[in-house]
Amino acid sequence: MYNIKILNAGKDDLKEVFTVFSNAFVNEGISSYIFDFSKKNSKEVFCRLNILIGELYLAKGNQILAAKKEKKIVGSAILAKEYELSDAQLFKHILTKDIV
Repeated sequence: MYNIKILNAGKDDLKEVFTVFSNAFVNEGISSYIFDFSKKNSKEVFCRLNILIGELYLAKGNQILAAKKEKKIVGSAILAKEYELSDAQLFKHILTKDIV
Protein backbone atom coordinates (compact mmCIF):
# COMPACT_ATOMS: atom_id res chain seq x y z
CA MET A 1 0.00 0.00 0.00
CA TYR A 2 1.24 3.48 -0.89
CA ASN A 3 1.57 6.19 1.72
CA ILE A 4 -0.01 9.07 -0.20
CA LYS A 5 -1.12 12.28 1.49
CA ILE A 6 -3.65 14.68 0.00
CA LEU A 7 -3.15 18.36 0.71
CA ASN A 8 -4.35 21.74 -0.47
CA ALA A 9 -1.94 23.11 -3.04
CA GLY A 10 -1.06 26.77 -2.79
CA LYS A 11 0.59 29.10 -5.25
CA ASP A 12 4.03 27.87 -4.17
CA ASP A 13 3.08 24.31 -5.16
CA LEU A 14 1.77 25.13 -8.65
CA LYS A 15 5.03 24.56 -10.54
CA GLU A 16 5.39 21.02 -9.20
CA VAL A 17 1.64 20.28 -9.48
CA PHE A 18 1.42 21.38 -13.10
CA THR A 19 4.70 19.80 -14.12
CA VAL A 20 3.17 16.44 -13.16
CA PHE A 21 -0.16 17.45 -14.75
CA SER A 22 1.49 18.60 -17.99
CA ASN A 23 3.60 15.45 -18.31
CA ALA A 24 0.43 13.39 -17.96
CA PHE A 25 -1.28 15.29 -20.79
CA VAL A 26 1.56 15.44 -23.35
CA ASN A 27 0.10 12.45 -25.22
CA GLU A 28 -3.54 13.53 -24.80
CA GLY A 29 -5.31 14.20 -28.11
CA ILE A 30 -6.17 17.88 -27.81
CA SER A 31 -2.85 18.82 -26.19
CA SER A 32 -0.80 17.04 -28.84
CA TYR A 33 -2.97 18.60 -31.58
CA ILE A 34 -2.43 22.15 -30.27
CA PHE A 35 1.23 21.78 -29.27
CA ASP A 36 4.02 20.29 -31.36
CA PHE A 37 5.91 18.62 -28.54
CA SER A 38 8.78 17.73 -30.85
CA LYS A 39 9.75 21.42 -30.91
CA LYS A 40 12.25 22.79 -28.43
CA ASN A 41 10.67 24.32 -25.31
CA SER A 42 7.09 23.35 -26.25
CA LYS A 43 6.71 21.16 -23.14
CA GLU A 44 7.96 24.00 -20.95
CA VAL A 45 5.53 26.47 -22.56
CA PHE A 46 2.68 23.97 -22.14
CA CYS A 47 3.57 23.55 -18.46
CA ARG A 48 3.82 27.33 -17.93
CA LEU A 49 0.39 27.85 -19.50
CA ASN A 50 -1.05 25.21 -17.19
CA ILE A 51 0.54 26.95 -14.19
CA LEU A 52 -1.06 30.24 -15.27
CA ILE A 53 -4.45 28.55 -15.56
CA GLY A 54 -3.90 27.05 -12.11
CA GLU A 55 -3.20 30.54 -10.76
CA LEU A 56 -6.53 31.69 -12.19
CA TYR A 57 -8.39 28.81 -10.59
CA LEU A 58 -6.88 29.65 -7.20
CA ALA A 59 -7.63 33.36 -7.66
CA LYS A 60 -11.27 32.49 -8.34
CA GLY A 61 -11.47 30.65 -5.01
CA ASN A 62 -11.22 27.14 -6.40
CA GLN A 63 -9.28 24.42 -4.63
CA ILE A 64 -6.35 22.48 -6.05
CA LEU A 65 -5.49 19.24 -4.30
CA ALA A 66 -2.06 17.64 -4.52
CA ALA A 67 -1.25 14.00 -3.85
CA LYS A 68 2.17 13.63 -2.23
CA LYS A 69 4.20 10.48 -1.88
CA GLU A 70 7.44 10.82 0.05
CA LYS A 71 7.51 14.64 -0.33
CA LYS A 72 6.98 14.44 -4.09
CA ILE A 73 3.77 15.48 -5.83
CA VAL A 74 2.47 12.55 -7.88
CA GLY A 75 -1.01 13.75 -8.81
CA SER A 76 -3.50 16.57 -8.52
CA ALA A 77 -7.14 17.55 -8.88
CA ILE A 78 -8.88 20.88 -9.37
CA LEU A 79 -12.07 21.21 -7.36
CA ALA A 80 -13.79 24.03 -9.21
CA LYS A 81 -16.80 25.99 -8.08
CA GLU A 82 -16.46 27.99 -11.27
CA TYR A 83 -15.31 25.52 -13.89
CA GLU A 84 -15.20 27.69 -16.98
CA LEU A 85 -12.88 30.63 -17.21
CA SER A 86 -13.81 33.24 -19.79
CA ASP A 87 -11.48 33.77 -22.73
CA ALA A 88 -11.03 37.37 -21.58
CA GLN A 89 -9.93 36.25 -18.08
CA LEU A 90 -7.58 33.67 -19.52
CA PHE A 91 -5.97 35.94 -22.12
CA LYS A 92 -5.66 38.89 -19.73
CA HIS A 93 -3.83 36.70 -17.23
CA ILE A 94 -1.62 34.90 -19.75
CA LEU A 95 -0.66 37.96 -21.78
CA THR A 96 0.70 39.71 -18.71
CA LYS A 97 3.10 36.84 -18.00
CA ASP A 98 6.33 35.60 -19.54
CA ILE A 99 5.45 32.13 -20.86
CA VAL A 100 8.51 31.39 -22.95
